[in-house]
Amino acid sequence: MAAGPSFAAEATLVLERRRETPVFTFNTALECLKRSEKTQRIATWIPSIDAMLDGGIPRHKIIEVTGAAGTGKTQFCMQVAASNELSKKSTVYVDSKEDFTIARYREIFAGTSRRQERSGVTRGDGGAGLRYTLCDSWQQLVAAVSLLPDRLRNCEAKEETTLVVLDGFDFHLRNQLHDPRERKKVLSGLTQKLVEIANCGAAVLVTNHLSMKPSHS
Repeated sequence: MAAGPSFAAEATLVLERRRETPVFTFNTALECLKRSEKTQRIATWIPSIDAMLDGGIPRHKIIEVTGAAGTGKTQFCMQVAASNELSKKSTVYVDSKEDFTIARYREIFAGTSRRQERSGVTRGDGGAGLRYTLCDSWQQLVAAVSLLPDRLRNCEAKEETTLVVLDGFDFHLRNQLHDPRERKKVLSGLTQKLVEIANCGAAVLVTNHLSMKPSHS
């Protein structure tokens, strides 16, 4: 029986999708452990968190921090950025809520520097190794995140960006995108870009607001 046009078209579509399907590889637990041990980390200088993360925020990974407003998410981001700068590395800080201030960052930088004095770290003014951008809309957030992979791949060794912070990642998505389908589509695209950024070698630190569902009792 000859295949009809619809069958041929469907077969062609299946073959095209198969070619586009990513190839998955599997590793043994020992291989994963060895890779984890070799992963460079950015110390948070919070003993409990550094212990839980085997030394700090890992590069090549995405770490999400959630919590209600006023729980210290932005301060935590600034502390990790300060630690990264003290290691002579660069940070890209994407702010969606305008919670970041250079004065507060320098205070945190000075405090983190004092903790590292025993390691012989030279202290600067704070901020020289940080690239900051404020996004006022979800469109600006998409544009900023979309440009980062190429920037990371093309940066010079002396300006290696090892940390990307997205503070308030979901802020504009929650407040400006009211269509669930559109919000899901934008979020999916952003997530793919974050994976791409992590694959460039940077640690990706994301904060999201933790909202609680109202009780219907």
